[in-house]
Amino acid sequence: MKIDIHLRDNTTGERYVYYDDSDWAGWDEDRNADYQIEWMFAYGNYACDCNRALYFEAAKTGKWPNNLDRDCGHERYTIERIVERGTDRVVYYDDDEASGL
Repeated sequence: MKIDIHLRDNTTGERYVYYDDSDWAGWDEDRNADYQIEWMFAYGNYACDCNRALYFEAAKTGKWPNNLDRDCGHERYTIERIVERGTDRVVYYDDDEASGL
């Protein structure tokens, strides 16, 4: 499944969309969720600002950054929503508590 990641930089207020052409696993009937995406962006590596900064910069510049030094944390970047491309079905979003807002 291809996804579009809608990100916000909470420091600047800038918003960008990263069009991810990776093949993400889709709906998991046993867990009743898009488990792979939810886990990675809520609890895994992509929950950390240092990794979210990569997606944000790639969306902003159109190129994946080679060397980007960002601090770890959970406050600077918010995933406003991740949608399944072609359906606009929201498969993940940060809640207010998780985003620190």
